[in-house]
Amino acid sequence: MLVCFCGVDITGGGKKKEVKKETGLGLSFKKDENFGEWYSEVVVNGEMIEYYDISGCYIIRPWAMSIWEIMQSFFDAEIKKMKIKNCYFPLFVSPAVLEKEKDHIEGFAPEVAWVTKSGQSDLEVPIAIRPTSETVMYPYYSKWIRGHRDLPLKLNQWCNVVRWEFSNPTPFIRSREFLWQEGHTAFATKTEADTEVLEILELYRRIYEEFMAVPVIKGKKSELEKFAGGLYTTTVEAFVPNTGRGIQGATSHCLGQNFSNMFDITFENEKGEKAKAWQNSWAYTTRTIGVMVMVHGDDKGLVLPPKVASVQVIVIPVPYKDADTQGIFDACDATVESLSEAGIRAEADFRDNYSPGWKYSHWEMKGVPLRIEIGPKDLANNQVRAVRRDSGAKIDLPRASLVEQVKEILDKIQESLFEAAKQRRDACIQTVETWDEFVEALGQRKMILAPWCDEVEVEKDVKARTKGEMGAAKSLCSPMEQPEIPEDFPFIDGAREREMVTKTEETQLNRLENQVDNGGGGTWEYLCLVKKLKVRRPEKVLKYGLSLLNDSRKRSSLGPDEWTLYEQVSVAAMDCQCLDVAKDCIKVLQKKFPENKRVARLEAILLEAKGSWSEAEKAYTSLLEDNPLDQNSIAVTPNKLIFIEQVIHRRKVAMAKAQGDISGAIELLNKYLEIFMADHDAWRELADIYVSLQMYKQAAFCYEEVILAQPTVPLYHLAYADVLYTLGGLENIQTAKKYYASTIDLTGGKNTRALFGICLCTSAIAQLSKGRNKDDKESPELQSLTVTALEKDYKNRASEKLPLLTAALKSLKIS
Repeated sequence: MLVCFCGVDITGGGKKKEVKKETGLGLSFKKDENFGEWYSEVVVNGEMIEYYDISGCYIIRPWAMSIWEIMQSFFDAEIKKMKIKNCYFPLFVSPAVLEKEKDHIEGFAPEVAWVTKSGQSDLEVPIAIRPTSETVMYPYYSKWIRGHRDLPLKLNQWCNVVRWEFSNPTPFIRSREFLWQEGHTAFATKTEADTEVLEILELYRRIYEEFMAVPVIKGKKSELEKFAGGLYTTTVEAFVPNTGRGIQGATSHCLGQNFSNMFDITFENEKGEKAKAWQNSWAYTTRTIGVMVMVHGDDKGLVLPPKVASVQVIVIPVPYKDADTQGIFDACDATVESLSEAGIRAEADFRDNYSPGWKYSHWEMKGVPLRIEIGPKDLANNQVRAVRRDSGAKIDLPRASLVEQVKEILDKIQESLFEAAKQRRDACIQTVETWDEFVEALGQRKMILAPWCDEVEVEKDVKARTKGEMGAAKSLCSPMEQPEIPEDFPFIDGAREREMVTKTEETQLNRLENQVDNGGGGTWEYLCLVKKLKVRRPEKVLKYGLSLLNDSRKRSSLGPDEWTLYEQVSVAAMDCQCLDVAKDCIKVLQKKFPENKRVARLEAILLEAKGSWSEAEKAYTSLLEDNPLDQNSIAVTPNKLIFIEQVIHRRKVAMAKAQGDISGAIELLNKYLEIFMADHDAWRELADIYVSLQMYKQAAFCYEEVILAQPTVPLYHLAYADVLYTLGGLENIQTAKKYYASTIDLTGGKNTRALFGICLCTSAIAQLSKGRNKDDKESPELQSLTVTALEKDYKNRASEKLPLLTAALKSLKIS
């Protein structure tokens, strides 16, 4: 899997600007030289916003509001085709409801604004202003949903939200109050929810690419970056080449059953059984307007795509001395009328206190896609002069065919803006294979496409190691359209004991695949190699496997391996959502091996794939109750056996997580680890869950077990140290320092984060041990050695950021 990375921050600034009251036109700053100041100036001079007297709040002026209304009209019509209805819920939230779902609201807690007074009187209970509406709406979903006939429930609201605590406010991009739509839907099955997630995501892509002419990447967020409390998050990600920053364009979340468990959104299904609803939420905001300005704007001002411009064509009279001024004005009126009748948004600028040249600059600043000039010569020749805002190209158009040609030009402008933006974006995408390439590309403000192990701790490590003036690197998404993966790149995360596919093996696999595709034979050899290497190529396995199973002669030639192939094809079919094929394969295996637990496990996995969670739960429970420690086992690697019971236990954990039942997953993992205490992967998984819930004491215990099983893996030592430092207290911080030190030993002194961790610990210990015994205090020699090592590391890898390190150490009172 490949993932997109880039810097975190969006603009180079964002403080409130003092807007000069000038009568002249033109921008003081250039886009390539001072992007933050340019952006702040262009949204004001282009009449998109006006600054308000409360920091982080902005007045959205009609020129920008009309863009929002155009997008609203498109999106509202599309979701109504999907039978989604509009509603409105109150702005205010009671503390009891807000705190009910702590995992979800944790991410918003610093941003929640509270109403504490009514007039001069303090409110008995403060009232929150919604930062998002899950906790507002879902108590009523629980009230309204009783049976399967009440589903699906699909609601959307157009409203404002308030998120108060933040730094660097930026118009449209980061503000304390903004407009958005938020959809909240509930379904009987996960399949329905999954389908809607992608349908909404496609609408968001269309808003950006078809209306705003901004290219985006559709993808899935990492576990670290996904929506708090959700099952998974999909996103459309934009990129601003001038800043090297990615911008989250819009998100469509599958919430799983986490909120339905929390708010008891239960219904009676068609079988008369109680079940929990599957939920989604999705939203896009006025941020879209800011992204469009950043991508298309130039040193003359805004550049608006025709589809969202409230004025697509501005007509300007250009009378000279002794010219037929009235005739020119009449021609301008007639031009506007004919264009308007054809559905083109056109206006004329007849103001007599400004020159034509001033008007040209004014409307260029406002980004109108096409300017039409009519002067004496044009009047005489029965033509107009058209000037494109995007390219400055000029063309004389006969008035007889004006409407058709203007439509064609507007379409070309829309297309050209998108293609130009896409070319600029694509030129900034860089695929990397090594850490050095990653750091170099980040410094060059690239959007980075990198192989990814999808580990939360590794992602945190990447952020920590890249933090600096440019802002830490963050993952944007795992693109849904994955590029060709280099043959010689070994995908391994450096922490877990995973088998690597060598270059030779990968080459052999690709050669066999091409051979089979071209009719050269080798189907069985390919399937055996896929199984041996444990790579996931379900589409090919399904296609090639069925070609053997559907041919009786080829099938019989396999001998006992026929049954292994049925199993392999059934799993591939489930991966490809070809559930009928999987069912048929499992039926064959059931007939041959009627009491086999391995086949029964496949049946349970099929129930999972169908979203029949209660039935899958019963199947797994039944398998475990038969004999919880049956020695029937399956080979995983040549040197490792794993009991089927272990697989079943872990499937139950995975199923709980897939439904968003995090507390259930914790309970199952704890029960599992009572039986299989040596499974360090399970301890690691439990630790990750506890960290995500900020249950650091429990996470620390888990990491102790992980380190006992895997004492030479530096990433585990580092994660344990981070947890202990976060817990705080003298004893914990002293222990954290030891594990930061062991991380440095295990990495040969090359872990910058661990070095800085020692600095943090020595500073904290010095503060906490004041007045204590001498033994508790830190030796100056250790501090000096650590600082020297850190400074040397920065000089070698990022010398320009050495002043930042010096300032950070000074703030810790370390030098």
